[in-house]
Amino acid sequence: FQLGLLHYGAGDYKNAETALSQAVRLANEYANARYFLGLTYWRLERTNESIAEFEKVLETNPENNEVRAIISNLRAGNAPLTVFASSTPAADIQERDSLPITEVTPESQENGRPEQLSE
Repeated sequence: FQLGLLHYGAGDYKNAETALSQAVRLANEYANARYFLGLTYWRLERTNESIAEFEKVLETNPENNEVRAIISNLRAGNAPLTVFASSTPAADIQERDSLPITEVTPESQENGRPEQLSE
């Protein structure tokens, strides 16, 4: 999973797909791996596969409104993590996909700060 995140953060979506798919094969209900695999499929312009991954995430996390919004965005032909504020024009759409990836380690749990894996 971590290798997949590193590839994703570096923009290497083909290798991210390989690593994240392996993580899903090893742990079928690993929602975080499926989430990033869904984002990866979208980056590879494989929207139907992206939607399928997010639907699987929703099966194990039925109350996750963010995943519901992602599926809705993808079905509408929009970026998965597009955030719409009711009072902002379409030009102000933001994509959360560029947020840094962080990792929680035993050390970071002690000091309360996750390690940043990408910028």
